[in-house]
Amino acid sequence: MYPFISIVATTLLGFFFNVIGVKYGFLLAGILVSLFFVIYIKKEVTHRFYLPSVQIVLGISTGLYFKDWSIDVLYVTATSIIVMILCLMLQSFLSFMWLHKKANWSKVDSILAVYPGSLAVVIDMFNITKVSPKVMITHIVRLFLLTIILTLFGPAQYIGVEAVNHIFTMESLIILVTLLILYTLLGRLLVSYRIPAPYLLVSMLTTIALVKFGLLASFAVPSLMIDSATIVLGILIGSLFAGVSLQGFKSSLKDSVVVFGLGMICTVIFAMTFSKILGITFSQLFLSYAPGGIETVTVISVASGLNVMFILSHHLIRILILQLLPVLFVSKFQKL
Repeated sequence: MYPFISIVATTLLGFFFNVIGVKYGFLLAGILVSLFFVIYIKKEVTHRFYLPSVQIVLGISTGLYFKDWSIDVLYVTATSIIVMILCLMLQSFLSFMWLHKKANWSKVDSILAVYPGSLAVVIDMFNITKVSPKVMITHIVRLFLLTIILTLFGPAQYIGVEAVNHIFTMESLIILVTLLILYTLLGRLLVSYRIPAPYLLVSMLTTIALVKFGLLASFAVPSLMIDSATIVLGILIGSLFAGVSLQGFKSSLKDSVVVFGLGMICTVIFAMTFSKILGITFSQLFLSYAPGGIETVTVISVASGLNVMFILSHHLIRILILQLLPVLFVSKFQKL
């Protein structure tokens, strides 16, 4: 009942935000509504099917943007990805030094807290049975603040999600249902391997392959589905605070904000510097180098009318790198 109520409330509030000109109204509304439920009503407003559905819809819609990919953009993208990796390394190093040297966190907690990827992957890979609550709070605060920053101060050229400009035929419906079933099954397979954002990755990469083979030339995701995914994503982000104690949150808030701030400062500096060098807009580089939150970045990239292909290429590489790091350093980590 409460998940349904939260969706209805988010939809109404999102429409209101859009009417008064608030950017990414559905996303922000979902965050606010779910925060209200988990903090004041103490009720669960999420469902285990929410995240897979969001990832699949976003994966299909963003994969379709890669139909314009060509070898000509490879060189600029590859150069920018190298810059992104350097930015990621600096973010992690500065955050680790603050937590370990200034805040006196243990090495293990500091590494886990600054890891800019899926914490579940690291926990599973290192066979960690118990994670400090402050580590979890740091990850939650980082994702929450990143979403708020991107929502309120994101790209100025917000154009909203464009409506599909062709008739959604029975053929399109059959294609959509087939893709949803296929990606659900494939994503489920990746879950067992602890792949971050498995449904998003499999749906995006498979859609890209189908597009390049010309099999989805006339297909487009209905704007209603994209809006629905945005609503559910906002609810999911706000719901992360369910079960977080007020005392634990207060004690870890300062360090969590500092870690987030260091990451954002590095992102802004790198984006501003290489925007001039590479001739790419600051907004695109900022979203490309932003530390985490691939689902949020996907929604805002699509809604902003930016180069989704360029931005998501960075985050795909980031996820692949972060997936390999625990494997490469697992033996050294276990000695800490």
